[in-house]
Amino acid sequence: MKTIDARDIPCPKPLILTRQALASLEINEKLEVLINDKLSYANITDFLKDIGLEFTVNGLNFIITKNKEINGQTELLSNGVENKTVIVIVDKNYMGSDNKDLGSLLLKAFLDAIKYSNPKPKTVYFYNEGVLLINDKAYKKILEELRESQISLKFCGACLKFFEIDTLVAFNEHANMLSIIEAQANARTIIRI
Repeated sequence: MKTIDARDIPCPKPLILTRQALASLEINEKLEVLINDKLSYANITDFLKDIGLEFTVNGLNFIITKNKEINGQTELLSNGVENKTVIVIVDKNYMGSDNKDLGSLLLKAFLDAIKYSNPKPKTVYFYNEGVLLINDKAYKKILEELRESQISLKFCGACLKFFEIDTLVAFNEHANMLSIIEAQANARTIIRI
């Protein structure tokens, strides 16, 4: 069994190391991945569920069985991102560049309206100061309505940690830079605020 020691390695590198190691395994070979970071744990768990590999966990560590052939490694590269989707990128807590008060009003109106758009975005990715919306009472109802309308919300885990608000977001809504890059690369349309 091959072992990847990704303890104390910042996100998204543990996921990248895991994907690289899986690409070199034969069917039914096992991979042990050692981590000590909850964000990396969530990233790897989501990835493994997306591509359908069997795994067990002990604390934050994984034993992964490559129980199936992975189609030309495309599943390893795409991390389950559907091709030709519409995504929204929010990297600040206002819209535009000059007047932040007006920009806040515009962003609220934009996020409120996208649930009615056609096509409706599949996912809204928040990073940098965009993650601060999770802690802003003015956006609480809007974000909940987006979830209810089947729009996925993903927040950069490193950004949440930087602003010390990572406990405000469920781990299934955490994202990493690799997943954000792949979502943009595979999207049909990117709407950037």
